[in-house]
Amino acid sequence: MAPAAKEKTKPESPNIPPAPFCWRKVGGKVLMTNDSGHYAWLDEAAFKRFSSGSASRKDKAFDGLAEKGFVRDRLD
Repeated sequence: MAPAAKEKTKPESPNIPPAPFCWRKVGGKVLMTNDSGHYAWLDEAAFKRFSSGSASRKDKAFDGLAEKGFVRDRLD
């Protein structure tokens, strides 16, 4: 009898996949809004990392963005 095949799980990506959002530059910061009515302010460098999907889950803004529905894999 052959051994049971192990289920392969895809490791969680270290990068943040953004959920759909709108944005606008205001002063030196970027205002982001989403369909659930939440908003977040990011500096331009953090916004570029987040919007390109290259921000790290260790980024200080990650938890707040995830709680507000800006992170695709944290949506219900």
